[in-house]
Amino acid sequence: MDGRGEAPTLPGKHVGTGRQPGPHRVIMGLSVNFTGGVTPVAGLLIAAAAIGLTLLSYIRTETSSRGHKAFLTALRLFGVVILLLVALKPLVTYKTEREREGEMALLVDTSASMGVRDYPNMPSRLESVKAALAVDTPQMTTLKKRFDISVRTFDEKPGPEMAAADTGGLTSAGRATNIAAALNAAAERMTGRGGIIVFTDGAETAETPIEYTGSVSVLAVGVGSRLSAEGTFKDVILSNVEVMPAGEPVVSKDNIAEIAAYIEGLGYGGAVVPVRLKDGSGQVLSERNVTLDTARGDQKVILSYTPREKGNFKLTVDIPPQGEETVIENNYRNLNVTVTDPRIRVLYVEGTLRSEYRYIARVLQRDPNVRMLALVRLSERTFYQQGNVTDVELTGFPQDRETLGKFDVIMIGDLPASALSRADMENIREAVSAGAGLVMLGGYNSFADGGYAGTAVADALPVDVTTGAGGQDKNEFVPELTGEGEVSGIFAGITDYFGGADRRAARELPPLLGQARIGRPKPAATVLAVNPLRSDEAGQLPVLVVENFGSGRSAALAVDTTWRWYSLLRGLDMESPYVRFWGQLIRWLAKREVEEESGQPGVTAWLDKAFYALGDSVTVTADVRGADGLTTDKATVSAVIEGPGGFEMPLAHKAGSRGTYEANLTPKEAGNFVVKVSAAEGGTGLGEAEAAFEVGVED
Repeated sequence: MDGRGEAPTLPGKHVGTGRQPGPHRVIMGLSVNFTGGVTPVAGLLIAAAAIGLTLLSYIRTETSSRGHKAFLTALRLFGVVILLLVALKPLVTYKTEREREGEMALLVDTSASMGVRDYPNMPSRLESVKAALAVDTPQMTTLKKRFDISVRTFDEKPGPEMAAADTGGLTSAGRATNIAAALNAAAERMTGRGGIIVFTDGAETAETPIEYTGSVSVLAVGVGSRLSAEGTFKDVILSNVEVMPAGEPVVSKDNIAEIAAYIEGLGYGGAVVPVRLKDGSGQVLSERNVTLDTARGDQKVILSYTPREKGNFKLTVDIPPQGEETVIENNYRNLNVTVTDPRIRVLYVEGTLRSEYRYIARVLQRDPNVRMLALVRLSERTFYQQGNVTDVELTGFPQDRETLGKFDVIMIGDLPASALSRADMENIREAVSAGAGLVMLGGYNSFADGGYAGTAVADALPVDVTTGAGGQDKNEFVPELTGEGEVSGIFAGITDYFGGADRRAARELPPLLGQARIGRPKPAATVLAVNPLRSDEAGQLPVLVVENFGSGRSAALAVDTTWRWYSLLRGLDMESPYVRFWGQLIRWLAKREVEEESGQPGVTAWLDKAFYALGDSVTVTADVRGADGLTTDKATVSAVIEGPGGFEMPLAHKAGSRGTYEANLTPKEAGNFVVKVSAAEGGTGLGEAEAAFEVGVED
């Protein structure tokens, strides 16, 4: 108390609607003791007897008047009282006792942000709180006189009770701050009157903070300062990092991967800072110098590197601390990257929703190493997008080389030349010349009447479309392989289904329902398959013709009913000549036929982020390949979550996908976690994969 008997005022404000600590309760008491060697009871009896005898003796005395008698009685009583006081030595005390006001809970925030030094060469926020809670400070001395003191820490969750003398050893290592949870926990422990004082910088970082529902009054003591409002504040902030294109954090082995870093520099306008991408051992994978601007908001920086191994990897993007920088805790960010075998990206442009398109799209989307974006023509220049490429959205053919360059193979179905502009066709030719693959499929419009004659697309095709008779030859036939076709990787493993110049097919294959007359092969082209039942002046009609064009490859396929090979031989799954043919043709066009590792069961798993705030939902995604090597939607997939409060959960098949499974989880505690995903089909294990993440907050 101060001199007026009032409690000292602490900085901060009361929050909540609970009761305030009550006023002092005063207990009064009167006590009498004798120091003359007699007990209080005996002393009182002696005094009573002496006074009684005195009164009795004077009541019987005869005197002249009543007043004179009263005077003599009073005088004698006074003398007796004096003698009693001298003999008994009585001690009379009057005592008041003030009752203690209850419990005062002191809550100390120990999250990482409390380790910030708001000014150079000054104590951190937590150090300032520890100094205020030292046992010999005036504030603590006053509080201990009036309350029963308890001290508790908190960060992402409430901590245990500790002695006030032990606060000097506190550290700021918590991954998050959940103020309301700490207040509720403290209020539940209090059984009587009292209050709560919370020391925090106020950075509530729980993604879904709960409300304080206790009835105990709270006094919030703010720690720290609003640094960005001060003109001298300097800070380089790495606010976010992500794998590009944004979405699935999956990149391809031996291909360039791009990581985007978002940076804001406060007080460093014009300064040049290095932005570094590091692996788990601290080795620098990529580095770029960035000139910081003076505008508020993030600057985007792209860091590129080429992963050489498959697996899940934890990477770090950081910026070295700058001179006079106030906060260095926000100079780095971590992220998880899943590296897989290269995925071939196919752009399939189709003129109509025909059977050939439906079966090709189905098989390509099931191929674990292929990603397909299909554009199906709705009107002259308007298309509907389908497929499993998620980072590109199109309503028409790509209008720039950069977007078209995202694809390894371009497929043109039964599409008239009028559906593409001159610029579109020139972009296709340039993309193929630069290394992409191109294939045009037979149909009533693609090769009809030389519609593509004289265009840039015709330049890239392996046949001279001006020499084609146009139209469809509707005879049923099974293609026959040429000598070059016998040894081509496009027909690897399925040559028995096709006859050759001097041999018959060893296995039966459903016949195709005719072909388009596509024109004569160019001088540098190679014919891999022909129609043995139809010829012209140049020989048997070509069915599949291929050619190298610049750094890329092109093919002309005269037929549009290969779907019969799938429909009638569906039970062969991966060994179906239809699946093998299209998978190997796409890989040949993309120049991946030697590198490809196909036909194996397995699981690839990844997470949408590497770090989550407490309360965030974590999305676990897995691609599953069945025993036939194709993605499957018939598997049983589960994940074991290892970490604080670990558990097991199933992954559900993602609607509309061919082999993708997902599950969401919300960890209840901060910490490091590992997700182990396993899959089985028909009781047979298909494989396992794992990914790691962390729950908390990088302050």
